[in-house]
Amino acid sequence: MITRINNPNGDFYKIVADNILVGAIYVFWRKKVQYWISPMFILPLYQSKGIAKRTITLIEEMYPQATTWELAAISEEKRTCYLYEKMGYNKTGISKKINDNATLIFYKKFC
Repeated sequence: MITRINNPNGDFYKIVADNILVGAIYVFWRKKVQYWISPMFILPLYQSKGIAKRTITLIEEMYPQATTWELAAISEEKRTCYLYEKMGYNKTGISKKINDNATLIFYKKFC
């Protein structure tokens, strides 16, 4: 995580709700127009409250030069995948099995 925080091609943000640190999101870019979100996390107590959706919306607005946004999600986390798909992210068809309980699926959104 420290390497990501210090990466000159990325930005790390705290997610704060009601003056409480509830998560974080890291954004990095390639060619200044291709952006990745990885990772984003919200504390369990604050999930399902619209915080992730609002965070992604704000991040996308902060980088209007982006032509694409990409991210990966664990396919077994159905609610997370649903959120990304609802926000316009489409499965790329690429997946990577991490272990018997988790498979990453990759998403892309064109701006």
